[in-house]
Amino acid sequence: YAELIEDAHVVSYFFQLGISMICVSFTGFQ
Repeated sequence: YAELIEDAHVVSYFFQLGISMICVSFTGFQ
C-alpha cells in the first residue's frame, strides 16, 4: 500500500513536470 502511494506521488510529480515544460515551450513559441 505504501509503495502504491509512493508510485502515485512519483507519477503526479513527473506529470506536473511535463505540464510545466509544455507550458514553457508553448509560451516560448508565441
